Amino acid sequence: MGDDGHVYCVSDYAKKFGDVCKVCDTPILPSETTVKGGEFAYHVEHFVCFHCKLSLVNQSFIQKYDNIYCLADFYNIIADKCEKCNTPVQDSDFIDAMGSSWHVECFVCHRCKASPDCAEGMYEHDGAPYCHKCYKDIRTEVYEKTGVELP
Repeated sequence: MGDDGHVYCVSDYAKKFGDVCKVCDTPILPSETTVKGGEFAYHVEHFVCFHCKLSLVNQSFIQKYDNIYCLADFYNIIADKCEKCNTPVQDSDFIDAMGSSWHVECFVCHRCKASPDCAEGMYEHDGAPYCHKCYKDIRTEVYEKTGVELP
């Protein structure tokens, strides 16, 4: 009997009150194992990485764009890559600057390799970060060579 007081066969009950598999869009019957992944439900055989099809039962996974991925595929295919070293940005300790993601250790002055100074910040020139001192030197060099003043 359903929550609405009507009597249903197993299939109709599952359609009306049960979970629907994200992959095959069919009801998950009460006799079947339901796997919850993120905001979706799956038949156990459909709970696989969107890219490599590896089973994610009892595995860590990440949901992105309504799909689920094993960690290896997520970080190699989906995750943001560091602008400098082009490897995945995997943790919360990163810098989002100049329209890109950077590992903290990679976001340094292109010339002198100094870390950002919060008081003076970093400046962009030709897509690379520069500390205040080096950027000032570059402005002077460009002006002396071309007569063009950088902002």
